[in-house]
Amino acid sequence: GELIDKLTIVYNRTRQAAITTELVEIIAGAEAL
Repeated sequence: GELIDKLTIVYNRTRQAAITTELVEIIAGAEAL
């Protein structure tokens, strides 16, 4: 239903944000070496 669609979108955005944050931290860490 509509609720599940909204939850899926929120979940995907949250997961994508977490992945982006991890990538930024990895890149920042690599540049610090």
